[in-house]
Amino acid sequence: MFPKNISPNFHRFYIISILIISFIVGCSPASKIPVSPTPTFSKFLPPTWTPTITATPKITLTPTEMLTSLPTSTLSSSSILSDFFLSPRIYPVFWRDGAIYIGSLASEKTQELVHLYDQPTQVSSSGDITYLYNDSETAKISPDGRTLVYMNMEDGFLYSYNLITKEKKKISQPDSGSSQRTWQGSWSLDGKYLLYAMDIVELRDDEVFGQEFPSIFITDITQDIFSQVTTWNTAEISPVWSPDSQWIAFTSDNAKVNSGALGSFVGSSDIFVMSTKCVVKIENCKNSFFKQLTNTGINGDVYAPDWQPNSSNIGFIYVNGQSGDRDIYLVDLNGSITNLTNTPNDFEEAFRWSPDGEKLVFKRFTPGTGTDLFVLNILDKTIVNITNSPNIIEGIPSWSPNGKEIAFDQNADDTKSGITIFSVDNNKLHLLTNSNSGSFLFWLTIFPEITKDVTLTVSPSGKNLNVRSEPSGDSQILAKLQSGDIIIVLGQPIESNGYTWWKIRHNEVEGWVVQIYDWYLPITVFP
Repeated sequence: MFPKNISPNFHRFYIISILIISFIVGCSPASKIPVSPTPTFSKFLPPTWTPTITATPKITLTPTEMLTSLPTSTLSSSSILSDFFLSPRIYPVFWRDGAIYIGSLASEKTQELVHLYDQPTQVSSSGDITYLYNDSETAKISPDGRTLVYMNMEDGFLYSYNLITKEKKKISQPDSGSSQRTWQGSWSLDGKYLLYAMDIVELRDDEVFGQEFPSIFITDITQDIFSQVTTWNTAEISPVWSPDSQWIAFTSDNAKVNSGALGSFVGSSDIFVMSTKCVVKIENCKNSFFKQLTNTGINGDVYAPDWQPNSSNIGFIYVNGQSGDRDIYLVDLNGSITNLTNTPNDFEEAFRWSPDGEKLVFKRFTPGTGTDLFVLNILDKTIVNITNSPNIIEGIPSWSPNGKEIAFDQNADDTKSGITIFSVDNNKLHLLTNSNSGSFLFWLTIFPEITKDVTLTVSPSGKNLNVRSEPSGDSQILAKLQSGDIIIVLGQPIESNGYTWWKIRHNEVEGWVVQIYDWYLPITVFP
């Protein structure tokens, strides 16, 4: 990828530039949920990329029935902010100018949920006000829907905000702050740990001092302590938890490359995974087991890893260092790699998995045409353009928890700017009222109070959940639930044999289901 007379320092500068760009671009006892079959695509990465299979232990994911100890979302209509009552539904939430907004297409209303800080601005000589930093992905919601973690762009520190108590506090983190700081983060499914990549910088007299490259950190929210996970003096970004929270995937340029005349030096960015067994005592995480999954050498870069739900596969974007092409690839935990898009003349820029892992939505740029959003069906390989608006710039898309909607922000020179929601069922686009200049963040689910005779719907996570004759894993299986099934709760859950069981009715069948993570959702009309 580089001529022989290019120095290793230049190579390092190139890699960091790519990672920064990637950071800005964008950077969601039952029967075993089956792993989505690996697509049989023919095109792989260039021959010079040979996946490295080491003698390290084979990595497997915990079966879904082992996730029963994880809490399910509990944010209900009676517990949400007293001055902002919300009926049970799935709501789009977006960020604008340091504040969080929530909207509803059903009521055609948008309201500020909480103002977190005043975003730094500067005024030009002509009086124009511009925002200094893009805070579009700075807020992350906890799995139970109660706590936001965000970076305050005024001081560069991470804070938590409880939607119920309205308590705001700085979380435990590296003790240096700057408005020029950046971060990427995600919650563990149990809501106890925050995983994030952060550069440690400090602004002194308009000069930046501190760590040269971002590293990965983990904060124990319950104990309010943090620890640095990677100490490699290389750039580590985009950390994401596996579906069972047992593993973390991230990108790093730590891989060693032997380049002949140039000698041995760190290569382009690759995907690594690490075990999370260390989080019992997070200061031990820097000594955790690591495994490199990809080996790009000096031929390109990978970024934006994202685990396919209910599987051990990781999707990512590969940038060909020779042609500049970008495609979405899939790698399993043994290093087997598949090209999912294979578009030599187009550039895939961001993607997100559907909740059931059978589809992904992605952003594609076509030279001379512009950007559009597409949905790829992993099973039959069909690709559908869902926006078909080359003159509009779309942001990073996001699936709703029930898989029925896709939200994204879009910029245009007319009234089409704002948060847009695509309905999967009727293939229609809807613009959220008063959302201009907003950046979509996440979907917020408000549940009904779980009482006798309440009606719920099965989420994609509850697919193949067994309905049993008794609250026991040894009892008769009466039926299997599917995503979208309507159920009626027949009473409060009970504890039996170390598990939480619910008695439900589905059609004419009454029986017991074990509680797994986020297996149900409220019955909603379009949000």
